Amino acid sequence: KSQDNNQKRAAIYCRVSTIMQGEAEYSSLDAQEDQLSAYCKGKGWKVVKVYRDIKSGKNLERTEIQNLLNDAEDHLFDIVVATKIDRFNRSIIDFYVFSKRLADLDVDISSATQPIDTSNSAGKLMLDIFLAFAQFERNIISERTKEGMNARAQKGFFTGGHLVLGYQNIDGVLEVVESEKELVLKIFNYYLNKPSTNAVANQLNSEGYKTKSYLTQKGISKGGKSFSKSDVLRTLKNKIYIGKIVWKGEEFPG
Repeated sequence: KSQDNNQKRAAIYCRVSTIMQGEAEYSSLDAQEDQLSAYCKGKGWKVVKVYRDIKSGKNLERTEIQNLLNDAEDHLFDIVVATKIDRFNRSIIDFYVFSKRLADLDVDISSATQPIDTSNSAGKLMLDIFLAFAQFERNIISERTKEGMNARAQKGFFTGGHLVLGYQNIDGVLEVVESEKELVLKIFNYYLNKPSTNAVANQLNSEGYKTKSYLTQKGISKGGKSFSKSDVLRTLKNKIYIGKIVWKGEEFPG
């Protein structure tokens, strides 16, 4: 807290979803900031920083929300205020993660238009109820996802994860990538000729081969590196090559 009579230091967070809302002569962002400044003044809190986002609230991948979290790590403020909780995030699950991170840093959350203010007991109770439903929703989604994945596996469909060398995923059906097929056959044939994963890796690397390249869901490039003995072993033991889909220890015909 600040040295001024233990006055709470507040951070204001404003968000709109469109550029038009953010760039109007008197924008929704301005209106939110004015409302929240007045709210903090009425509470006797000192506003130390304002964060303004012009982006959808579907996830936490927003510049200003990340700046806010970084500043919270540096203990720049004691409480974060927004007009409504969904300004932080429209997903209850993501808000659960966001609020938990702030709580771990002893930073409170307050809504100017909702009875949620974790700086007092009643507000904490409201947030606990809110987050209990969030956790319940998360559990239901997890259960449904597992049920769906199990059903797909039983029908012989690929259940996701990183694709193995030699295949591409077309709507849950694995199709052979002809340009990678020769390499897969080499790995098995080299091992049959000389059953040493280290020897196979060395042979593949001497011929200039690389592991399968792929992009993660966040668009990060992975793979495309020299083979290690574990890469070779992973290929040799993968039951996809004998037409099996493995899910939670069970095998199903692909």
